[in-house]
Amino acid sequence: GAITRLLQKNTKGDLDSKKVLELRQIADRDYPDSDLQRGVEVIQNNYRPKLSKWFIEAYFTDGSGVEKSLPLSITGVNLPEDVDLNFLLPKED
Repeated sequence: GAITRLLQKNTKGDLDSKKVLELRQIADRDYPDSDLQRGVEVIQNNYRPKLSKWFIEAYFTDGSGVEKSLPLSITGVNLPEDVDLNFLLPKED
């Protein structure tokens, strides 16, 4: 049923982070103190989503000293093929 659907992997073979969160909510609400709840906790604690997009935030201080968000949206930018952003990735242990 619903639990099996939430554990289905996507076409890349990965769990969906939104489905993992939904599964945790169902387990906490409907199956407290159960093996299911403990199992979902194990899944959530060990779940490492794969990087799909970069999110970068920028701020500036205006003339009156107030920090303001500077909107940036580069997720749709087609970068030249020779641009390598791998240095931004976390180092693997």
